[in-house]
Amino acid sequence: MEKPQKGKYEFGPITEKDVVVSIKQPGNADTEVLIVEEQEIRLSFQKKGVVPDPRILIPAFQEMECYDDDIFICAYPKCGTHWVWEMCQMIIKGKAEYHSKAKESCMVEFHLPEEYKDEPRPRIFNTHYTPVCLPKQAVEKKSKFILLHRNPKDIITSLYHHMIKTKFNIDSETTWNQFLQYILHNDREVSSNWFFYNKKWAEFTASNDLDVLVMNYEDLKIVSWKVLSI
Repeated sequence: MEKPQKGKYEFGPITEKDVVVSIKQPGNADTEVLIVEEQEIRLSFQKKGVVPDPRILIPAFQEMECYDDDIFICAYPKCGTHWVWEMCQMIIKGKAEYHSKAKESCMVEFHLPEEYKDEPRPRIFNTHYTPVCLPKQAVEKKSKFILLHRNPKDIITSLYHHMIKTKFNIDSETTWNQFLQYILHNDREVSSNWFFYNKKWAEFTASNDLDVLVMNYEDLKIVSWKVLSI
C-alpha cells in the first residue's frame, strides 16, 4: 500500500514551553491539542505537515507587512467565508468570474507570510483566527476588515455535516446529539468556542477606530435572492 504523502511543512518537537491539553472529542474520544494564541490545533493533524507549525506561523503573521488596501475576511467557521471571499475578488476584478485559485490559497492559517509575496494588491485574506493573531501593521495602517456573523444554530448544523463528510476531528458514527454537546460544553478560551470567539471580536471592534464592515450571512442571502429575482 502506498504511504500518504507528507505535507511540505515541518512540525518541531513539543517542549516544556508549549501548552498541550487533552480534550474530549464527540463520542468521548480523547485527543491532544496544541494551544497557541487562543488557537487550538489537533496534534495528530498538525504533525502531518499540511499546515505550518502555529508556533512559527502566528508570530510571523503578527509581524507580516501589511498595506492600507489589504482586506481581511474574518469569521467563525461556516459563516460564509468562501462565499464572501469570491464576491470580494469579483468586485476587485470587476468581473463575475470565480477566482482561479481556491480561497484556501489566501487563508492565513494555511500559509507562511512569505508565500504571499507575489499576491497582487489589493490582497484579500480570510481567517478564523481571533484578533490577537492579526498583523500589527493591519491595525496601524488601517487595513480593511469584513467580520461575518451567522445564526449559531445554522453554523453548528453546517459544521456537523462538514466534519462528518471530511472526518475532521470526528468519525462518521458521531451523532448529532454528541456533536451538539461537544460544541455547547466547550468552555476553553480558544477560537473554537463560539462565545469566546465572538466576545473577542466584539472587544476588538469596540476598541479600535478601524474600517470594519460587519455582515450577517442571512442578510447576504436575502440580497442574493432579491438580485436573482430581478
